Amino acid sequence: MSNGLKRNQKKKESAWTTAKNFTAYVLDGVICVLMLLIIVALPFYNENGYTYIGTDKAQFLQKTGICGLMFAAPLLALYLMFAAAAEIQKFLKERGNRKKTTFTGFAGLLRACLQKLSLTDKFALLYGGSILLSYFCSDYKETAFWGADGWMMGLFAQLTLLAFYFLISRFWTPKKWMLRLFLPVSAAVFLLGYVNRFGIYPINMKLQHPEFISTIGNINWYCGYLVSVFFGGYYLLWQCGSTWNREKVTWRRWLLMAYVAVGFATLVTQGSMSGIVTLAVMLIVTFCFSAKDSKKMLLFWQETLLLSLVCLLTFGIRSIFGGEITYQDGMVDLLTYSVFPVITMVLSAFFVMGIMRSEKKGSYPVGFFRIMTRIAAAGSAAGAALLIGMIALNTLCPGSLGALSEYPVFTFTPDWGSNRGATWRAGIACFLEQDFVHKLVGVGSDCMGECLNDTAGAELKSILAERFGMLNLRNAHNEWLTVLVNNGVIGFVGFVGMMVSAIGRFLRYGLKGGQTIIGACGFCLLAYTINNMFSFQQAVNTATIFVILGIGEAYVRKHTSFFIAEDRILGGQK
Repeated sequence: MSNGLKRNQKKKESAWTTAKNFTAYVLDGVICVLMLLIIVALPFYNENGYTYIGTDKAQFLQKTGICGLMFAAPLLALYLMFAAAAEIQKFLKERGNRKKTTFTGFAGLLRACLQKLSLTDKFALLYGGSILLSYFCSDYKETAFWGADGWMMGLFAQLTLLAFYFLISRFWTPKKWMLRLFLPVSAAVFLLGYVNRFGIYPINMKLQHPEFISTIGNINWYCGYLVSVFFGGYYLLWQCGSTWNREKVTWRRWLLMAYVAVGFATLVTQGSMSGIVTLAVMLIVTFCFSAKDSKKMLLFWQETLLLSLVCLLTFGIRSIFGGEITYQDGMVDLLTYSVFPVITMVLSAFFVMGIMRSEKKGSYPVGFFRIMTRIAAAGSAAGAALLIGMIALNTLCPGSLGALSEYPVFTFTPDWGSNRGATWRAGIACFLEQDFVHKLVGVGSDCMGECLNDTAGAELKSILAERFGMLNLRNAHNEWLTVLVNNGVIGFVGFVGMMVSAIGRFLRYGLKGGQTIIGACGFCLLAYTINNMFSFQQAVNTATIFVILGIGEAYVRKHTSFFIAEDRILGGQK
């Protein structure tokens, strides 16, 4: 009888565990479908050309969230129920056998769950809580829930993306085949963007205009998606290439090189200055990370050489077309229609040959490159500080820079930085005019435009009307400033903490722990953050980056040996 009781208990325990595992398997399938919709379908989704493309994509994301949560929520509830039943049965079994019990009550379970939260998770929960607080305290609840017309980045979209992050990081089983979809999908988007700049539209898009590009829409929207995905592929070529045998160039390496070349080509011609700033910063970051390793330093200069060759190829194509492309500005011309890429090509080729020669002799000058990286980092920081100081000085005391004072970049006016002067001023004014409560919790997700219409002074409204006409300014064209206005100080701390902590952890796992996919996710997050210092959240780039955030966290949790050693890897106690 005793043996029969044991077999019966084992059968019951196995049944609960089987039910839990089966539910997790089904939930994993639902998450895969949601990821495919965002990775593959969203970038190409379009109903009527460029006419309402932003609204179309936002509505697609909204429908994806509704349908996805309808399936995922009950499965998650079942999973938790089966998991709780299995734990309770285990407790009863151990108590019956007079063993030390492990069930510590709900308080103990809560403590165990909190201990399993990463720093990124905690900031994400804080950000989610701030979104709810800003909604309940908002004077514009209808807009705060669904979001402003054409953007739809309100409470529902924000909480949906946070839910996707937690679902992916906890219940998605990492699959490399799904990650590989990022490359062909984004490569097709990039190639369309590149040929569009020469007036070639393989896909007929209504309302064709230089301000719109590829299947994403507005230049800023396109640039946001471009940098959020491209620098993952850039990282893979840089990191993986250092472990490949250079004598045997594999097809994977050729594909990655082609991908990076297409990404560079569209990045230097797309027209958004924020993308060029992101490119410059990412090149400096990669250079600094390469100093200690000759193979990585060689790959950095090879990728820089590839960038130069792509710019020269574009120069040749532009020469054939008489120098004309559909969108021209000073930076695009500098990179693709001047002597500048020739200079960078010669410099890159010089370092490539020098490093290859030093490797053959076994005398890689690591000390020299360490000094160079320190100079590059310090010079970049000093240059940025000097530029800010010169702008402040010339704005307060016009003409104080002599001949340089005539250049618009050195005077901070509403026109500065493609009207960033006006948008940043609007964001700061909108925040400062709020009472203490709304400074703390914000005016509501995606409600900055509504708040400006109600609270902006006559002078500011005049400036905004002059530059944006009948279009309402929905955000400050600076993601962190927009979050500060919409979700207050609490939301700002939560969002910035979530992004910065994830970037730091992912890059350390990638660079110190050797986890390439996690490192690539860190590069994507870093590029997204740099770009959005001059840009904003929208359906395509924000949905994509939350998926990448979840993928990175899922891989961190998958590699249990790294998870156990996290304190050591991240510089904590051994």
